[in-house]
Amino acid sequence: MSHQNTNILVYVKQPVRQGQVRKLSLAVRGLRGVVNTEVSKWTRSFLSVSYDPDTTDSKHIIEYVNSHGYSAVLEGM
Repeated sequence: MSHQNTNILVYVKQPVRQGQVRKLSLAVRGLRGVVNTEVSKWTRSFLSVSYDPDTTDSKHIIEYVNSHGYSAVLEGM
């Protein structure tokens, strides 16, 4: 049986500079269970996160982003 990762879209409510969003993306990518992160090409307010649902969950990822001083919510995909 093949294992599938889960993808979520995180919306950061406040304006974020390019350097900040890169740092945030790398920090989230370092979380246990996160496979990949990608910053939106159209707006720096969206961060796509791919993760292993057996290891972590969307709530943990959002809480992690919020703990770094950002106001973030989960967006539908």
